[in-house]
Amino acid sequence: LKLRGVAEATPVAGALLVSGTPVQVANARIVGGLAIVPGQFIEVKGSWDGSTLQATQVELEGYRESQLGGRNELYGSVSSLNGSLALVNGVTVDLGAAVFSHGTLAQVAVGSYVEVKGNLIGSTLQANRVELKTVGNASGVSYEQYGQVAGFVSAANFTLNGLSVDASQARFEHGSAAALANGVYLEVKGAQDSRGVFVASKVEIKHGHDD
Repeated sequence: LKLRGVAEATPVAGALLVSGTPVQVANARIVGGLAIVPGQFIEVKGSWDGSTLQATQVELEGYRESQLGGRNELYGSVSSLNGSLALVNGVTVDLGAAVFSHGTLAQVAVGSYVEVKGNLIGSTLQANRVELKTVGNASGVSYEQYGQVAGFVSAANFTLNGLSVDASQARFEHGSAAALANGVYLEVKGAQDSRGVFVASKVEIKHGHDD
């Protein structure tokens, strides 16, 4: 069985109530912390013996989020940076305590594309994990972008969701570079170089809902 609820008191000889249900945790594996405290939200797994849930595992509040990196995800380019505070898609993100992959906090700059996982506290996203997609040669960390072309100058110079794109060397599907224009909806795949330019390796032009 599985039970989610609030621990009503500290366990005594392993016994406690979880949202009114008797639970025995003496032989349970506790994950996400060392002890159960009153008022804590927990998830209990075990078997029912007719009167008490005999727990085999207790998961403390926040454990799953810590494994996933948080309950909130955000993807986009950094539009401004002030110390460890970055503005991404209009959301203030605190990167100061985050674990980074493919880079470090010192390498984050205006124009960097980031994938952030964390928890929203007030109006600030407290980042737990950050994947920095900007790499030195635009060949190491690829990702996809979707959106409408804006600021079109040429296949080597336009924006997509505020991201500068160079598709001059890309492979095109459902069209060619000649079809690029403001308002055209694209799916692009590539990587961001050290200049902050997204170098596209593949561009798919979306003509309608069936694409």
